[in-house]
Amino acid sequence: MRSFQGGLEHSKIRGCISSAYVMIIPGEHVEPAYFRWLFKSPDYIKALQSTSDLIRDGQALRFSNFAAIPLIKFSKEEQLEIANYLSDKTTKIDAQIKMLLDEIQLLIEYRTSLISEVVTGKLDIRGIEIEDFVEEPTGLDNLEEDVEADDDFEEAEEVLDEDQ
Repeated sequence: MRSFQGGLEHSKIRGCISSAYVMIIPGEHVEPAYFRWLFKSPDYIKALQSTSDLIRDGQALRFSNFAAIPLIKFSKEEQLEIANYLSDKTTKIDAQIKMLLDEIQLLIEYRTSLISEVVTGKLDIRGIEIEDFVEEPTGLDNLEEDVEADDDFEEAEEVLDEDQ
């Protein structure tokens, strides 16, 4: 997998893997959902990149590459809380993104249709005044407020930064 581009994955399926992959089996103090988020984070990927001096994409990584990255130790309960928080927030963000992409697609279709109707004469635009564009709220403002309201995680991050 393309580990340097976030190609790290968690599998719930038991089976065999190629020797080209590194398998990490979670211990009793590990919440897999948390590490799914951690291993996909840009900071972790960047740290993983720094453990190797190979220059080509798809570099072979060994367990020693993963072991070279110091990890913050949270209790299993805290790991679960973080994973649940991220799942909740990213689900909301993903829903907002989908809604916006659907709206963009409708606008593209409307734009294409409008151009076609005007240039073919199906729509007569002579004498039509064009109104000024007025920006409407997108709903993203509420999403930003939700994120800003979560000071607990920001405070925890500050404490962790001080400990390092």
